[in-house]
This record gives sequence, structure tokens and C-alpha cells, in this order.
Amino acid sequence: MPRRTPLLILITLLVLLATPAIYVACTWSTENPLRFEAVRLEMEPSRGVKEVGILHLTVRNVSKLPVYLTFAGLKQKNASGASAAFQVVGGIVPRLQDRPGDPSSALYLPPGGSMQCRAYIVVQDVHSPKALQDIDVNYHWRSGTGEKAHTFWAQHIYQTTDWLEKLIPAPDLQRHRSPLTLPATASPQPSPGQGSGK
Repeated sequence: MPRRTPLLILITLLVLLATPAIYVACTWSTENPLRFEAVRLEMEPSRGVKEVGILHLTVRNVSKLPVYLTFAGLKQKNASGASAAFQVVGGIVPRLQDRPGDPSSALYLPPGGSMQCRAYIVVQDVHSPKALQDIDVNYHWRSGTGEKAHTFWAQHIYQTTDWLEKLIPAPDLQRHRSPLTLPATASPQPSPGQGSGK
């Protein structure tokens, strides 16, 4: 066997091993991929809780990666405007969205895609359009690669043996914060015939 043959084989093996690792590194995460825009605010009388309303939003994926949104919490700055102190206003829960036949626990947004969502909120905490400008959306998500890794972990590692779960923990969720923005034409208003929640 020529001297160069083992070296070429070693180089080929290294390339084959490195390619998946590079792919995972490039597709695992990106910086703050989602944007949230308020559309309209309405009450939800059928839930029987006067203080709870629905904020309809458009969620946009501005990245080049597919995104699986697992949860988004809406938080509002306190009355003094201190950026370090927040109170929870509401949240986007995937299982509470209108998605007939889709029981999954994450909302899928393709690269550059968008979707309409509903956030259940305490209306008295967002009683005016001006207050909506003080809301940040803290969201948890996975990329397409991260979702595949989590699915594999859930199917083949979760609840198998304690030592294996400790050796291979669940893939972490990505966490980012994005301000809630208002439409350029008008501020969200309570739907006609609905109360303000006061």
C-alpha cells in the first residue's frame, strides 16, 4: 500500500466526521429570529373571566432558519419605567392556538415566514394602546436542527435509564427577547362591542 493511502483515508474520515458537526453548528441557533406585531385586542367572554382578553399578533421569522416557537411570555415594564422590573401580562401557548389536527407543542415558522397567533392577557395591564408599547416578548424556541435533536432525545433517551439521561440531557431551548411592535397605521383597539376589561 502506498504511503499516501493511509493519510488520504484519515483525511477522508476527518472530513466525513466534521461535515455533520459543521452543519449542526451552523443551523443550531441564530440571533433573535422572531418579531411580534400586535394586530387587535378583544375580550374573550366565553372564558367567563372578565379581566382576560385576547391579543392577536403576527409573528414573523426574520432569520434563514426554520423556527419552532415553544412559548412566549408578554411582560410589561412597571409604572416607574424601570427596565429591570417586569410583571407578567400574558403569553402565547402553542396548544391554545387555532390549529385543527395539529396537537404539537410548538409553532412552526419557516425561514422568512409568518403566522397569526393569539396571546391570552390580563386586559387591565394593557388597558391603553400606549401601554402596549411597553411590552417585551420573552420567547423560547428551537431551530429545525434543535427540534430534530429534541425529538430524538424524547423518543430514545427520555425515561430510559437515569444514567443515560444524566449523560445525555435534553437539548436546551434558545431564549431571546423582542419588543412588541404596533402597526404603522393604527394602534390595536378593543373589538367593536367588547369591553376594555376595566
